[in-house]
Amino acid sequence: MVALDACHTKNRKYPILLFLATIVDGNNQILVLAYGIAHVEDKDTWCWFISNLKQCIHGLASPNVLIVSDRQKGLIDAVAEELPTNEHIHCTFHLQMNLRRHFGAQVSKYFQRVIYATNREKYEEALTVLEEQYTNGKEAAEYICAIDVGKYARYALKLLDMGG
Repeated sequence: MVALDACHTKNRKYPILLFLATIVDGNNQILVLAYGIAHVEDKDTWCWFISNLKQCIHGLASPNVLIVSDRQKGLIDAVAEELPTNEHIHCTFHLQMNLRRHFGAQVSKYFQRVIYATNREKYEEALTVLEEQYTNGKEAAEYICAIDVGKYARYALKLLDMGG
C-alpha cells in the first residue's frame, strides 16, 4: 500500500507544494518513500511525480500495490494514467475531514460505522442510522452515496477479493 498526497507549505514568499509517497512499515511507522516539490497540484505534476516514483520503486505499477489518496481530480487522473493496473482507493481520513467540514464533527462516529461495515446489509443499516440520528443525516448520507462505494467502504473493496 502506497499513500500519495500533497500539501501546501506555509511560506508566503515562495508558495510551493510538497508531494509525498508514503508507506506504513512493519512497526506501524510512516515511512516516506519519495517527495517532490512543485508549484501547482494538477494532473501533469502528479504524472511527473508518479513517473519518477515508478523509476525508483520497481514493481510499483502492479495490481498487488494498493494506491490510497484523497479525491483530488488531477491525482485521480494521474494514477489512472500512470498506474492503470493498480487498485486505487480513497483515504477515509480525507473523506471524514470533508464530511466534518460540510456537516459538522458529530458525523464522524456515524461515518466510521459506514466505512467499516463488513457487508452491504450492515453498510445500509449504518447509512440509515446516520440519516435518522444525525441532524443533517440525510444530506450527509447523500454526500457519501455520491462517492463510489468500492473506493472507501470495507465490504466493497476489491482488495478483499485478493485475500487482503
